[in-house]
Amino acid sequence: MAPIGLVFFPCSTNFLVETDLSVIVDAEATRSIRQAEVGPARTMLDQIKDQHDLEAERLIADSAYGSGPMLGWLVRRNNYPHILVLDRARRTDGTWSRSDFEWDALNNQYI
Repeated sequence: MAPIGLVFFPCSTNFLVETDLSVIVDAEATRSIRQAEVGPARTMLDQIKDQHDLEAERLIADSAYGSGPMLGWLVRRNNYPHILVLDRARRTDGTWSRSDFEWDALNNQYI
């Protein structure tokens, strides 16, 4: 019998939990990549507002949700994020780090 190979998970389950009572109020399945989790979080927050008139005051999540666009979206909605921010200040993969740039206030640009 030939070996089957490595096991992988083709999808992930994302839950939106009401933290005071620990109740799952929505769930969405996504592909098993970190970036795919952000879209369903937005969908779930919108759905519970539309369907149940529940408004999240804060969102507690892992660092997959710590991108600038997601954090900005949450703050604009008055959902206070409790999320580890993805810090790309020091890069080790050969790409430029934040410290490689200087702010030129006169020209309103980074150099």
